[in-house]
Amino acid sequence: MTPRAVLAIAPALLLTSAAAVADIASFTQVPVIPGNDGSAALGVSANGQYIVGWVHVPGSGSQPFRWNRTVESSVQNLGASAGHILGDAVDISDDGNTVVGNWRYQNIGTMEATHAFRWRQATGYQFMNAAPGHAFGHAMSASSNGGNVVGVSVTSNYGTRTGGRWASGSAIFTSTASGTLYDISASGAVAVGMSDDFSGTHAVRWTASGLTDLGVLPGKSASYGYGITRDGTKLVGMSGSWGAPVGSGRAFMWTETGGMQDLGILAGASRTTLTRINDAGTFGIGYANYDTDTQSGPQVPVVWRAGAGFMRADQFIAGLGISPGSMSIYELTGISGDGTVVTGYGHTPIPFGQRADGFVVTVPGAGSISILATATLLTTRKRRHA
Repeated sequence: MTPRAVLAIAPALLLTSAAAVADIASFTQVPVIPGNDGSAALGVSANGQYIVGWVHVPGSGSQPFRWNRTVESSVQNLGASAGHILGDAVDISDDGNTVVGNWRYQNIGTMEATHAFRWRQATGYQFMNAAPGHAFGHAMSASSNGGNVVGVSVTSNYGTRTGGRWASGSAIFTSTASGTLYDISASGAVAVGMSDDFSGTHAVRWTASGLTDLGVLPGKSASYGYGITRDGTKLVGMSGSWGAPVGSGRAFMWTETGGMQDLGILAGASRTTLTRINDAGTFGIGYANYDTDTQSGPQVPVVWRAGAGFMRADQFIAGLGISPGSMSIYELTGISGDGTVVTGYGHTPIPFGQRADGFVVTVPGAGSISILATATLLTTRKRRHA
């Protein structure tokens, strides 16, 4: 085969192994079923094989989807749910058989009126309860087998938010503390989130022993935990001080031995947040904000590499020698365990507006090579055969 730096993968060429797909750089738009229009990729399995998110079905709103990108030429819509509208899937088990996500109630005019679910290949939807006295539950992430799910439960007036989990396949919500749990380890034994139970809003680590306050970076007053490695040893998020001068919000990584470490900020941004991290803790995704001292500003997706710092997602993708075409990258949402698969969605211009489109980026050697070396490597390597 002729050496090339880039392979643009069309749906018809997806019949290959996950390992082979991750061996080259590519940008692939989520292939929706004909007649559907618009999508977002919101999560990815640990091995990068399965992608989940939502797809827009004209006349029916959005529906959750699952996509085995190594053998399927289009996504699998998980189907509608009576009494609900606007469904999405946010995470999936390692084997692809359990999907977690949220459906929004059709008769309540707010995006937060959600009903968390597990979907299994054999049994379909299992809806999960909110905490006692609460009205809505929202799932954020699942363990490797899909049995343990973390998220948040809220009261009908949204006055009280409680972080917690649905454990061991149960539909019963177990509260942990005020706030939200955002991500969970592969075993389900460790989770990360934020809580108001300490001196202000702080990032927290949850285990069966209770919550650990992760603290704040020097000079900051608040922190938020969003992502965790599959072994539960590295937690990431953002620490800042609201109302402080521009440049106050900085990404962090927390470990039990090293505590909260400052990962820096995207150059020129007012704050930078890391939301997901690969197993090695060397490659992550997130976003940066361009606020002023008086008002919120634009938000852009970013990637982070150990030793190289932060880079805008569009610049990173261009550095891989691939292009999203006319799509503008809006958000990065998920990352595989080895960091070779990243999911997200962007906006594609269409007549009289724009359309949301999900995508998958494959990143060669994401767990070991630096951003600065990526472009050089891609211009000289040949595609290896499985």
